[in-house]
Amino acid sequence: MSDGFGGRYALRVQAFLFLVQLPTIALPVWWAILANARDYSLADYGVLQTAQAAAATVTSIGLTLILARVNRRWLLGMAMCLSAVASLSFLVVRHPWAVAAVWAINMCCASTISYFVAQAYLSYTHEPERQLGIHTTLSLLLQAGMLAAVPAIAPTIHLAGLQIIFALAALLAAAIAATLPARLPVSRDAQPDDATDHPPIHWRPAIPAVVMFVAYTFFTAQFLMYSERFGEATGMAPETVGRALGASLLVGLVGSLMAAWFGARFGRVLPILFASVIGAASILLTTQHGLGAPGFWIAISFFSIAWSILLPYVTAIILMLDPPGRIIVAAGPITGLVNVFMVGALAGLVARLGLDAVAWTCAAVALICPIGGWLAMRWWKQDMEHEAGRVVVAVTEASPRVPAAN
Repeated sequence: MSDGFGGRYALRVQAFLFLVQLPTIALPVWWAILANARDYSLADYGVLQTAQAAAATVTSIGLTLILARVNRRWLLGMAMCLSAVASLSFLVVRHPWAVAAVWAINMCCASTISYFVAQAYLSYTHEPERQLGIHTTLSLLLQAGMLAAVPAIAPTIHLAGLQIIFALAALLAAAIAATLPARLPVSRDAQPDDATDHPPIHWRPAIPAVVMFVAYTFFTAQFLMYSERFGEATGMAPETVGRALGASLLVGLVGSLMAAWFGARFGRVLPILFASVIGAASILLTTQHGLGAPGFWIAISFFSIAWSILLPYVTAIILMLDPPGRIIVAAGPITGLVNVFMVGALAGLVARLGLDAVAWTCAAVALICPIGGWLAMRWWKQDMEHEAGRVVVAVTEASPRVPAAN
């Protein structure tokens, strides 16, 4: 683990993030179990997703306003205790709308609050992208494990057993949160006693950084939404497409391990450029339907490698501009709104121009990421040089003047 303020807590934060992701990653399988047990419909699933999105937006806005003043240890601990209560509430709540409300509370606590607030601790390590690469690797392993394990154990432990596991994981995360610092320091090398949680936000570079984050989220989410249709366009059966998408999670480990291994050895912009070009090329490869199933397997595999490289570096740049995590929390609602508006626009493109229009759009948006990253890093360095110059001037003016010798 890295040294510095964040390095002392990196292992605990990684364990915390691992635990809080359990409900989110298990959502598709969990909903299938719940729907089969209680005869819920796809419309009920839509209500659940809408409630989650609305609650996440409101929570993100409120969190952005209070994050600089809040006691993070208590916030994380209370959020995870509430998440444990929400997990157990599914055992008694029956109405689909009530289930959606409880799920929204659970996700606000376990995802919106706990995930982003805890992630900020990793920004205080000397190479955040390395820690974020490790986190992405663990997330991919957890996702693959959950997709394989939950359907296998669900007939034995049923819904009650699954909810108890989620509740115990939330309580364990709350116990870990109790060992984390209440506030964050000004710099990575500061001591816990110097914690202030009020480092300045670099607003000018924050704008292209948020654009980069929105572009990353958009092209990955939208391409994955249509990926099954791209696979079926090559003549693959839906079951084969599903296996290809599942296997791509494990292939994505290559990208996250590269980020964890190399860290900032090649800077931050160059890996983003490298991964964005690979991502765009792999997306466009899916338009070559004549390549058949092998072409789709290659495309989706390289796409997984690309996004798992991008995520640590994109997040690291945003956390570098604002270590306490206020910008990345605020970027959540912005990303959600963009995706909501663009879902309809992409559906219109598909209706008018065909499925390949989605691929070309996603590939073009992917290339926005390195541009946003380059501008953010360039403007941040200019701000740092300007601030250093002001400090030198202030020190010079404050120094006692020595009278000239006669």
